[in-house]
Amino acid sequence: MGKTYTQIALLLTLLISGCGVDQDTVFNDDLPKRVIVISLDCLRADRLHCYGNDRQVSATLDSLAAVGIRFSEATAPSNWTLPSHVSLFTGVSQLRHRVEDKTHTLNPRIPHMVENIRAAGFETAAFTGGGYLKAMYGHDRGFNHYESGKRLNRNWTGTLQETKKWLADHTEEDFFLFIHTYEIHAPYNPPREWIKRVIPVQKSSFGGTTSHMLNIKKRGVTTDEIEEVTAYYDAGILYTDEMLAGFTEWLREEGLGENLLLIVSSDHGEQFWEHGEHGHGDNMLGTELTDVPLIVSLPHGPGLPERAPMVSDASVSFIDIMPTVLEALEIQYPANLDGYSLMPELVGRKISDVDMPSRIRRTQVIDDTRYQMSMTSGDNYVALICGDKKFLLQRPGSQEVEVKNWPCMYDLAADPMELNPLPIPDELIEILRETVEKLATDDKDLSPGQQEIDPETRRQLEALGYL
Repeated sequence: MGKTYTQIALLLTLLISGCGVDQDTVFNDDLPKRVIVISLDCLRADRLHCYGNDRQVSATLDSLAAVGIRFSEATAPSNWTLPSHVSLFTGVSQLRHRVEDKTHTLNPRIPHMVENIRAAGFETAAFTGGGYLKAMYGHDRGFNHYESGKRLNRNWTGTLQETKKWLADHTEEDFFLFIHTYEIHAPYNPPREWIKRVIPVQKSSFGGTTSHMLNIKKRGVTTDEIEEVTAYYDAGILYTDEMLAGFTEWLREEGLGENLLLIVSSDHGEQFWEHGEHGHGDNMLGTELTDVPLIVSLPHGPGLPERAPMVSDASVSFIDIMPTVLEALEIQYPANLDGYSLMPELVGRKISDVDMPSRIRRTQVIDDTRYQMSMTSGDNYVALICGDKKFLLQRPGSQEVEVKNWPCMYDLAADPMELNPLPIPDELIEILRETVEKLATDDKDLSPGQQEIDPETRRQLEALGYL
């Protein structure tokens, strides 16, 4: 059974508590520098209790947010796994890296930011769930050790066990560690104990398997099934969260919680028929797809500043994680990125000349008001979020497809679930299209590579419902 909310809050407070003086100091240079980035695949923000879910299924993440920094307005760079993670590691949008098909691989001319970390002398490792995180897509560049094999796919406890084995051998070294899991992703099949805790009595015969989902897709979904599919998804969050509690406790017991920068986020969300469909990808760009959690714990301890818990409403993205990590580690990263360091938001430093190019790329002026913009790419459309306005536009060079009422805009303050599309004024739509075109590239030298999907990867993608 899981720990109580109070127990986990105390545990995480002990894990990252301490004091200090210099607000711009991120790490204590006298201790090994440690960074862990965790990607909980397919986790939409509003299914965490700290982001508004009435169900308390995320005590560990809620507690981490309560003593760290929670970004309330974080978005995904894409609405599915592969391009979103390529954006994570490269700091550039899907419109620039153009990895957008199951056979696409990252162009070697596009820098991978983990290469910078390894070049700076850090040990680098990744433990992933495979599928679209397989090394074949180019994710493994810069990693001394990269795991995405058969035995890890859809096995969160196995992933964490392998991670702990690696950490045990690198306790006194500077390291960057990336952890990824599909545990929350469909098909929704956490251990039965966790399902029963979320939904003790079912009204339908839904069982969380791929065949159940295919049957629903074929015949249509009932109201009871929508509630129960969502409950199974929440049960996956509960299970993932409680296993994460055990991992953070192990970090503390092993002394690895000292001098640790810990970041937890997701690559995209999941739709539960709010706009008539289920899942992610294609042209699904509702708030349930674009909005993801982003929770950061900065290092605390002797010689480091005391940092009060904070909720930031800055418009940020999954794509901003790696520039943030590199600045924290005082490692130079490529210029002209779409992602930018969040250190101004995290430690209150002024925006520097290094920050400006990327921040300018994500600045949109509407009616003389400047917005820091976030963007999520779908197959044929992009979503631009500017303050409390969200715009849906056709992607440059994409195939023309008709989506009802699109292009359009939504007033998120009055219509947070995006149910009432509004027309975009003609003069504004041209300005927005110009912004999107500037973020795109047609440089053939940066075109993605192509690779056949091997049988094992195909099996994994089929198990995840992608093929």
